[in-house]
Amino acid sequence: MSTLTKLFVTLLVLLSMLLSAGVIVFVNKTEAFATQNKTLSTQLAQAKADAEAARSENSATSANAALAVQAANNEAAARQAQIDNLNRQLLDAKGQVAQANAQVATTQAALNGAQAALAAAQSNQGALQAQQIEVRKAADEAQRKLVDANIALTDATNRVQVLERQVRTQAEELAAMQEDRGAATTAPGGARSSGGPSADAAMTAGDSGLNINGVIRATQTIAGIKYATISVGSADAVRKGTRFRVLGGQNGNQFMGYLTVTSVEPHESVGRLEGPRVGDISRENLVRTRL
Repeated sequence: MSTLTKLFVTLLVLLSMLLSAGVIVFVNKTEAFATQNKTLSTQLAQAKADAEAARSENSATSANAALAVQAANNEAAARQAQIDNLNRQLLDAKGQVAQANAQVATTQAALNGAQAALAAAQSNQGALQAQQIEVRKAADEAQRKLVDANIALTDATNRVQVLERQVRTQAEELAAMQEDRGAATTAPGGARSSGGPSADAAMTAGDSGLNINGVIRATQTIAGIKYATISVGSADAVRKGTRFRVLGGQNGNQFMGYLTVTSVEPHESVGRLEGPRVGDISRENLVRTRL
């Protein structure tokens, strides 16, 4: 075998080895590419599923937000209707006060006339004894009417005060509700605030934890619910929601019921009465946060 033939044989062997190595590398890379392509296809399908789930969740969140806003609108409308009703009751009560004032003035004029007639009759007691008796009866009747008119005036005035406090309370609650509704409609992604009570409201929702004592100044029944005005207010650490125990009876320490504060002024408060002896609660009964 010639040298040239040996050279060609050697080149042929080398080229065959290079071809085999290239084929092996090509096959390995083809399998790796197929595996990577399968992985990428799976990830793409998962990403599409996640995107579809996100779109569904966003649609549900938007629907829930719309329902929440509608519910808030309905509640605000109901609150406004309550305020309108309280305003009508307030106007009626003010009309009753004006009528009671007119009745007091009329009764006072009648009493003055009766007293003048009585004075004139007393100057002629011998001849006008019978007339004096009648005049005294008229004076007594006028005095009784004056007392009744004063009682009616006091009752109507207390009712006006309670109604005014309720109107203010309802207006404040409506304003707070409208602010919450505005925050809910402008929050990103349709989210809205939880609407839960603040820390101060939670602290005063029941017993205040303080030892606060007072007395009932007046009671008033509105729409079948009995309310009372007490002699302590915000200056005494009373807050809306503070709960008092009402004591009364012969010795002044019998449990009558509870008073839950609904509106607060600096030196007095108004609250709703409830308990086993609400009907017996009256002026001068004691109220205490602790027994």
